[in-house]
Amino acid sequence: MSSNPRKSAHDVFRSSDRAPEWCQLERFEIVELGRDETRIGRPAMPSERLIVTQGTCQLRLRDRSLLLKEAQFYDIDAGSGDWTMVGAAQTAQFVRLAGTGQ
Repeated sequence: MSSNPRKSAHDVFRSSDRAPEWCQLERFEIVELGRDETRIGRPAMPSERLIVTQGTCQLRLRDRSLLLKEAQFYDIDAGSGDWTMVGAAQTAQFVRLAGTGQ
């Protein structure tokens, strides 16, 4: 137990830092979008997860489109091809997590 009451027992790191050895996360990105703004991506790692953290976003994939609300996510594998995330609210935000998978 830490003597500093503000210090967390959780590992926290910046996108420029290396994740702890036990973690399969290789990189992450926080993306903010306004209504109808887009971000195009291509899977860069074996496993990726897109999590909406604010507002609503539309995820467009090769063969489908999904409307994701705050706290909803979608897992993308390396063979999924390009994807597009579109802001579907005045302010929207999603987090892209990429790593080695399970």
